[in-house]
Parts: sequence; C-alpha cells; structure tokens
Amino acid sequence: MPGYLFLGSCLAYFVYQMLEHPKGTYYKILFIPPVIVTLIGWFTPLITSGYHATTWGIIHEPGPMFIPLTLLCSGLPAEVAIIMTFRSLKTCRNKAERTQRHLVIWGSAVVLHVGIFTNMLLPHVFGQADFIQLASCFCTIFALFLFFAVSRFDLIPITLEAVIKDLFDSTRQGVAVVDELENVVQFN
Repeated sequence: MPGYLFLGSCLAYFVYQMLEHPKGTYYKILFIPPVIVTLIGWFTPLITSGYHATTWGIIHEPGPMFIPLTLLCSGLPAEVAIIMTFRSLKTCRNKAERTQRHLVIWGSAVVLHVGIFTNMLLPHVFGQADFIQLASCFCTIFALFLFFAVSRFDLIPITLEAVIKDLFDSTRQGVAVVDELENVVQFN
C-alpha cells in the first residue's frame, strides 16, 4: 500500500492547526478515507495488485481503484489545504506570516502536482512505468520549505515563556512564582 495515502490528510491537519481554522465535519473525518482505503488495499487487489522491480527501486502495480481512491485520499485533502492556505493570505497580520504561508503553499503544491504527475499519470495513465517516481524525493524539498518557514519566519513559535505558562497552567500542584525580593508575583 502506498504510504502517501495519508499525506494529504496530514497536510490538511497541519494547515487547520496553522491557520487556527474552525474544526468542522471535514476536519473530523480527515483520516477516515485513508484508513478505509488502506484496509481495502490490505485485503483486496483493488488498490495494489502486485509489485515489480525497476532500475531505481520497487514499483507497485495499481489495481482498478488505485487512481481514483489515491486522488480522493491524498490529492483532495492536499488541494483543499493548499486552497485554504492561499485564501488565508488575505488575512495575514504581517509580512513574516505571509511568507510562511507562501512557503507552505509552494512546497505543498510542488510536491502534490509533481507527485501526481510522476507517480500516477506517467506510469499508470501514459504507460511510462519505468519513469522514476519523484513524490518521495519532492517531499524532502517540501521539508526544506517548511524548515525555512519555521526557522526564518517563526512558523511554529515555541518560546520558553509559552512552555512555562503551559506547564504553570496545566499542573495540579500548587505553584507560586516569586520575584527576586521574594514577593509572590503569580500563583495557580
């Protein structure tokens, strides 16, 4: 079973979190289709009917439902995530946030569209079965886009103060914070 069935749902989940988007029904069922398709693939030849070696690795032979179910499970959620991120550009609070979102859009769009072309269309629609499949390689490029979004543009803002506040708010123990003069500044 191709592992990338879950990538679109993972990207959509990430985008929901990044945008702090309201979590409706679509969000709640994101992972159900890939789980069902994976189970179908494990027990029937509808998704993957076999495997064969190529000069660059092992390629799976698609079953009759491979393309539509892969597009449903991976392509559709990824495309929705890209569109959600694109639409959110209008509400960016600053240039860094806009740059973060551009990096997520470009990284995920490149991976999605190159992956669909090289892993699905070329081998299974156009009959170029021995053409190298680049989706995995381009996931590394997406990781670089995310690395720049996180490291240079603070996509995931984790500060010491935020961690301490979370620990302070979530502990069940009594905690008192005192200043250098031993005056109580805060307690839970």
